[in-house]
Amino acid sequence: MISATTVYGVIRSGLASWRTRKLAKRLLGEKVYRAYRLFLTLVTLIGGLGLIYLVDTLPDVKIYSLGMPWILLTIPVQVLCFAGGMASLRQTDLWDLTGIRRLFRPEKEEPQVLVISGMYYWVRHPLYICVLLFVWLMPLMTWNILAFNVGITILITIGAVNEEKRLLKSFGEEYAEYQKRVPMLIPGFWLKRPSK
Repeated sequence: MISATTVYGVIRSGLASWRTRKLAKRLLGEKVYRAYRLFLTLVTLIGGLGLIYLVDTLPDVKIYSLGMPWILLTIPVQVLCFAGGMASLRQTDLWDLTGIRRLFRPEKEEPQVLVISGMYYWVRHPLYICVLLFVWLMPLMTWNILAFNVGITILITIGAVNEEKRLLKSFGEEYAEYQKRVPMLIPGFWLKRPSK
Protein backbone atom coordinates (compact mmCIF):
# COMPACT_ATOMS: atom_id res chain seq x y z
CA MET A 1 0.00 0.00 0.00
CA ILE A 2 2.80 2.42 0.84
CA SER A 3 4.55 1.79 -2.49
CA ALA A 4 1.29 2.28 -4.45
CA THR A 5 0.60 5.54 -2.63
CA THR A 6 4.18 6.70 -3.28
CA VAL A 7 3.99 5.90 -7.00
CA TYR A 8 0.65 7.69 -7.26
CA GLY A 9 2.04 10.71 -5.42
CA VAL A 10 5.16 10.94 -7.59
CA ILE A 11 3.15 10.67 -10.81
CA ARG A 12 0.50 13.18 -9.68
CA SER A 13 3.04 15.70 -8.35
CA GLY A 14 5.22 15.33 -11.44
CA LEU A 15 2.33 15.92 -13.82
CA ALA A 16 1.14 18.93 -11.80
CA SER A 17 4.55 20.62 -11.60
CA TRP A 18 5.11 23.94 -13.32
CA ARG A 19 7.99 22.52 -15.41
CA THR A 20 5.94 19.58 -16.68
CA ARG A 21 3.10 21.92 -17.62
CA LYS A 22 5.46 24.20 -19.53
CA LEU A 23 7.00 21.20 -21.31
CA ALA A 24 3.55 19.79 -22.16
CA LYS A 25 2.45 23.14 -23.55
CA ARG A 26 5.56 23.35 -25.74
CA LEU A 27 5.33 19.75 -26.98
CA LEU A 28 1.56 19.49 -27.40
CA GLY A 29 0.82 22.95 -28.69
CA GLU A 30 -1.78 25.40 -27.39
CA LYS A 31 -4.87 23.58 -28.70
CA VAL A 32 -4.02 20.16 -27.23
CA TYR A 33 -2.66 21.71 -24.03
CA ARG A 34 -6.15 23.06 -23.28
CA ALA A 35 -7.06 19.51 -22.21
CA TYR A 36 -4.05 19.12 -19.88
CA ARG A 37 -5.87 20.27 -16.73
CA LEU A 38 -8.73 17.87 -17.47
CA PHE A 39 -6.18 15.08 -18.05
CA LEU A 40 -4.59 15.89 -14.66
CA THR A 41 -8.02 15.82 -13.01
CA LEU A 42 -8.76 12.40 -14.52
CA VAL A 43 -5.35 11.03 -13.43
CA THR A 44 -6.04 12.30 -9.90
CA LEU A 45 -9.54 10.80 -9.82
CA ILE A 46 -8.65 7.42 -11.34
CA GLY A 47 -5.48 7.09 -9.24
CA GLY A 48 -7.34 8.04 -6.08
CA LEU A 49 -10.10 5.51 -6.77
CA GLY A 50 -7.43 2.90 -7.45
CA LEU A 51 -5.84 3.59 -4.08
CA ILE A 52 -9.21 3.33 -2.34
CA TYR A 53 -9.75 -0.01 -4.10
CA LEU A 54 -6.37 -1.24 -2.82
CA VAL A 55 -7.18 -0.09 0.73
CA ASP A 56 -10.36 -2.15 0.56
CA THR A 57 -9.00 -5.30 -1.09
CA LEU A 58 -5.44 -5.81 0.17
CA PRO A 59 -4.95 -7.96 3.30
CA ASP A 60 -5.15 -5.71 6.32
CA VAL A 61 -5.04 -5.58 10.12
CA LYS A 62 -7.16 -3.31 12.29
CA ILE A 63 -5.23 -0.84 14.46
CA TYR A 64 -8.25 0.56 16.30
CA SER A 65 -11.96 1.15 16.00
CA LEU A 66 -13.65 4.07 17.74
CA GLY A 67 -16.69 3.31 19.80
CA MET A 68 -19.10 5.44 21.77
CA PRO A 69 -18.90 8.31 22.61
CA TRP A 70 -15.94 9.13 20.33
CA ILE A 71 -17.75 8.22 17.15
CA LEU A 72 -20.34 10.87 18.04
CA LEU A 73 -17.54 13.44 17.81
CA THR A 74 -15.73 12.26 14.69
CA ILE A 75 -18.65 11.65 12.34
CA PRO A 76 -20.23 15.14 12.73
CA VAL A 77 -16.79 16.69 12.10
CA GLN A 78 -16.44 14.52 8.98
CA VAL A 79 -19.86 15.74 7.80
CA LEU A 80 -18.74 19.34 8.38
CA CYS A 81 -15.52 18.64 6.45
CA PHE A 82 -17.51 17.25 3.53
CA ALA A 83 -19.79 20.30 3.56
CA GLY A 84 -16.78 22.62 3.86
CA GLY A 85 -15.07 20.91 0.95
CA MET A 86 -18.19 21.31 -1.20
CA ALA A 87 -18.49 24.97 -0.16
CA SER A 88 -14.87 25.68 -1.11
CA LEU A 89 -15.36 23.95 -4.47
CA ARG A 90 -18.46 26.07 -5.08
CA GLN A 91 -16.52 29.25 -4.25
CA THR A 92 -13.86 28.50 -6.81
CA ASP A 93 -14.87 27.81 -10.37
CA LEU A 94 -15.30 24.01 -10.34
CA TRP A 95 -15.48 23.85 -14.14
CA ASP A 96 -12.21 25.76 -14.42
CA LEU A 97 -10.58 23.80 -11.60
CA THR A 98 -11.29 20.47 -13.31
CA GLY A 99 -10.22 21.76 -16.72
CA ILE A 100 -13.59 21.39 -18.42
CA ARG A 101 -14.08 25.12 -19.00
CA ARG A 102 -10.66 25.41 -20.68
CA LEU A 103 -11.80 23.08 -23.46
CA PHE A 104 -14.56 25.51 -24.40
CA ARG A 105 -13.11 28.85 -23.23
CA PRO A 106 -9.33 28.57 -23.64
CA GLU A 107 -8.82 32.28 -23.00
CA LYS A 108 -9.57 31.70 -19.29
CA GLU A 109 -6.16 30.24 -18.48
CA GLU A 110 -5.93 31.55 -14.88
CA PRO A 111 -8.59 32.79 -12.48
CA GLN A 112 -9.04 36.53 -12.77
CA VAL A 113 -10.13 37.17 -9.19
CA LEU A 114 -8.37 36.00 -6.05
CA VAL A 115 -11.00 34.45 -3.78
CA ILE A 116 -10.34 35.41 -0.14
CA SER A 117 -13.84 35.28 1.34
CA GLY A 118 -15.97 32.46 2.73
CA MET A 119 -13.85 29.38 3.41
CA TYR A 120 -10.79 31.25 2.12
CA TYR A 121 -11.25 33.80 4.89
CA TRP A 122 -9.90 31.24 7.40
CA VAL A 123 -7.41 29.19 5.41
CA ARG A 124 -5.75 29.47 1.98
CA HIS A 125 -6.46 25.85 1.01
CA PRO A 126 -9.80 24.91 2.61
CA LEU A 127 -10.43 21.90 0.36
CA TYR A 128 -7.11 20.36 1.36
CA ILE A 129 -7.69 20.76 5.09
CA CYS A 130 -11.23 19.37 4.75
CA VAL A 131 -9.90 16.27 2.97
CA LEU A 132 -7.15 15.79 5.56
CA LEU A 133 -9.51 16.08 8.51
CA PHE A 134 -12.02 13.76 6.85
CA VAL A 135 -9.53 10.94 6.25
CA TRP A 136 -7.79 11.23 9.62
CA LEU A 137 -11.09 11.17 11.54
CA MET A 138 -12.15 7.78 10.16
CA PRO A 139 -13.63 5.78 13.06
CA LEU A 140 -11.82 2.67 11.82
CA MET A 141 -8.03 2.69 11.38
CA THR A 142 -6.20 -0.18 9.67
CA TRP A 143 -2.64 -0.38 8.37
CA ASN A 144 -3.90 0.15 4.80
CA ILE A 145 -5.94 3.19 5.80
CA LEU A 146 -2.97 4.55 7.75
CA ALA A 147 -0.68 4.16 4.72
CA PHE A 148 -3.30 5.84 2.52
CA ASN A 149 -3.71 8.72 5.00
CA VAL A 150 0.04 9.31 5.29
CA GLY A 151 0.40 9.26 1.51
CA ILE A 152 -2.52 11.64 0.96
CA THR A 153 -1.15 13.99 3.65
CA ILE A 154 2.24 14.13 1.93
CA LEU A 155 0.65 14.57 -1.51
CA ILE A 156 -1.65 17.36 -0.32
CA THR A 157 1.23 19.16 1.42
CA ILE A 158 3.36 19.01 -1.74
CA GLY A 159 0.35 20.07 -3.81
CA ALA A 160 -0.32 23.04 -1.54
CA VAL A 161 3.30 24.21 -1.79
CA ASN A 162 3.23 23.90 -5.60
CA GLU A 163 -0.10 25.70 -5.77
CA GLU A 164 1.29 28.50 -3.63
CA LYS A 165 4.05 29.05 -6.22
CA ARG A 166 1.53 29.09 -9.07
CA LEU A 167 -0.76 31.54 -7.25
CA LEU A 168 2.17 33.85 -6.48
CA LYS A 169 3.05 33.89 -10.19
CA SER A 170 -0.58 34.54 -11.12
CA PHE A 171 -1.49 37.18 -8.53
CA GLY A 172 1.85 38.58 -7.39
CA GLU A 173 1.77 41.03 -4.50
CA GLU A 174 -1.97 40.54 -3.92
CA TYR A 175 -1.36 36.89 -3.09
CA ALA A 176 1.78 37.66 -1.08
CA GLU A 177 -0.30 39.96 1.15
CA TYR A 178 -2.97 37.28 1.49
CA GLN A 179 -0.27 34.77 2.51
CA LYS A 180 0.81 37.08 5.33
CA ARG A 181 -2.70 37.25 6.77
CA VAL A 182 -4.16 33.77 6.26
CA PRO A 183 -2.52 30.42 7.13
CA MET A 184 -1.93 27.82 4.43
CA LEU A 185 -3.50 24.70 5.98
CA ILE A 186 -4.32 25.26 9.66
CA PRO A 187 -7.41 27.52 9.85
CA GLY A 188 -6.69 30.85 11.49
CA PHE A 189 -9.83 31.51 13.49
CA TRP A 190 -7.99 34.09 15.60
CA LEU A 191 -6.69 36.20 12.70
CA LYS A 192 -7.99 39.47 11.32
CA ARG A 193 -10.07 39.34 8.17
CA PRO A 194 -7.92 39.82 5.05
CA SER A 195 -8.62 42.95 3.03
CA LYS A 196 -10.46 42.41 -0.25
